[in-house]
Amino acid sequence: MKAIAEKYSGKIYGVFVTFNPELTPATTNKVHAFWYMESDMNENFKDKANADKSWFKKDDPNMNWFYSVINTSEGKIWN
Repeated sequence: MKAIAEKYSGKIYGVFVTFNPELTPATTNKVHAFWYMESDMNENFKDKANADKSWFKKDDPNMNWFYSVINTSEGKIWN
């Protein structure tokens, strides 16, 4: 992630990974995501567990971008 962020420095806002909500412990309502932002180039990854699990519904057409990756087991790059 850091290498991608550095390679495209000034052209992107950042790089992130959001984990399947089903992998997040049942004890939390948040989804884990790790971000590497342009402003954090000299810092470590940040755990941005701020997305609510209720946003992630497989039958919601607005979440197709997210679940298509999980369903096909292929990584994606969005721009």
